[in-house]
Amino acid sequence: MKKQKRRSKTLILSEGKNQDTKEMSNVKNTKNQKLSKDSRNCVKSQTSQQKGSLEKRRKDSNRIVKKSGSAESQKSTITAGVCSNPLNENNKDKVVKKNIQEWYESFWSSDLKEYAKILRSPKYLSEKDPDIEAQNDEANDKKSRYDDVLALDRSRVVLKRTYSNSGSGPKKTDFIHANWVSQESMNNKYILCQGPTAESIEDMWEMIFQEDVGAIVQLCNFIELGEIKCNNYLPKTEETYGVFKVTFSGDVKTDLDGTLVREYEVIAPDGKKTKTTHFLVQNWPDHLVPKCHLFLIQLLAETKRIAKNRVIVTHCSAGIGRSGTYAALDYIYHGMVERNFSEPMELIKEMRYQRHGAVQSYVQYLYCLVSLVEMFIQNGYINKDDRYYKLMDKYKVYYRKMYIIIDRKTRQKAEKKKKDKKRTPPRGNDD
Repeated sequence: MKKQKRRSKTLILSEGKNQDTKEMSNVKNTKNQKLSKDSRNCVKSQTSQQKGSLEKRRKDSNRIVKKSGSAESQKSTITAGVCSNPLNENNKDKVVKKNIQEWYESFWSSDLKEYAKILRSPKYLSEKDPDIEAQNDEANDKKSRYDDVLALDRSRVVLKRTYSNSGSGPKKTDFIHANWVSQESMNNKYILCQGPTAESIEDMWEMIFQEDVGAIVQLCNFIELGEIKCNNYLPKTEETYGVFKVTFSGDVKTDLDGTLVREYEVIAPDGKKTKTTHFLVQNWPDHLVPKCHLFLIQLLAETKRIAKNRVIVTHCSAGIGRSGTYAALDYIYHGMVERNFSEPMELIKEMRYQRHGAVQSYVQYLYCLVSLVEMFIQNGYINKDDRYYKLMDKYKVYYRKMYIIIDRKTRQKAEKKKKDKKRTPPRGNDD
């Protein structure tokens, strides 16, 4: 079926825009009890993390270096958002802790349903008419999984085609549906990308080699509710993708629930090699979050440990909802601790200036913030007292209700797609 013309003015709210929380009051208690039983299976111990000393903070706390065409400069990003007053070296720890505690007080004491609505405040939404010239090029048409998910020109990953443009599929342009997301002085730079299409698998491996990617975090299954969310780009043993040979090196033991971890080696035509580790997270439903409120900080800690200071690629299907939530935890933590931000949504706004539409649903945003609280506790910024337990009680109630509502809507939508597909008569070649 012929693709509809892409419109850059489309506002991206694809993961979560239909999740109307007005239905929450209609949820039955019997379903809540079932979810409550599942949630008790959440791991009880947190991944141990060293508290090492904080890195030297930037004095100019509001500047982020703009991307250029080089691989190194692409790993930096763009100015957006407003930071509070720069910190004096003598009192910076005290001021950071005070700002974090003030935010925490407003968060835990709030009505979470109302608090989450800031995610779609016009003040923080992605711009309506960004530059997406590369994505709109007809030569790149089959490299975009969704027409309404935009790959911004200013922060996109540019493929250098160092080893020529050979390979199968469409014309080898410098485009891949992927954007850099980072702040200055972050140990890891992130690339948020869509789940590869059949036409972009070769590009995916070229990007992994070109940017020396240390970890790939896949937050969707290849097929969900009968719909392809991501084409399988992983070799069983050894495969050649374009000019790159990719070899499966072996499984990696992990304590992460519902996650497969595997190592791969990527070899270029001139014999140069790089190794990367792939995380396949199988327990993160579309539009939703994992049942365990500790899972995200454990996943982040493990991926950062394995990647060391190398680039981390993360994708779901569109590369903005689940992927945005994963990257947002590190991004917000870094911004509040290292740059003295006091409002998490200012940092989400920065992310959206780099990856259009990042972080989609209310429940994903709250899940990220609950994980953020855990990180602040681990690092001594706030105490684990009665406020924490009251917050967790409220979050669990909210999560159970939203899980039932969103899961039902997602399944209904998938079923409707199946029925519509059956009704659609066979077509000839589309022009």
